[in-house]
Amino acid sequence: MTRLRQVQCSDVLLRDFLTQGFDGRLRCLEGLPEGAKPAGVIVPIPHQSFIVGLLYEHESFEDVAPGEPIPVLRVEFGRIYEENDATDR
Repeated sequence: MTRLRQVQCSDVLLRDFLTQGFDGRLRCLEGLPEGAKPAGVIVPIPHQSFIVGLLYEHESFEDVAPGEPIPVLRVEFGRIYEENDATDR
């Protein structure tokens, strides 16, 4: 049993972020608990899905039994700007 959740991200957004970079920083504003640790990635099956699952582990998550689907965690991200550390949701 593991205490996992997945944050889903479109493969296009992830590809663009990795190839074109990002102007500023991203911060999770809501949904992902403080101290959640990256635990892996669920890669989409070609021609069937375009969603990448970023896995996180945290003690507050309920256990997931082997073979059960890993629940999706809804999160909200915002851009953090360097000049005044203001947040743009």
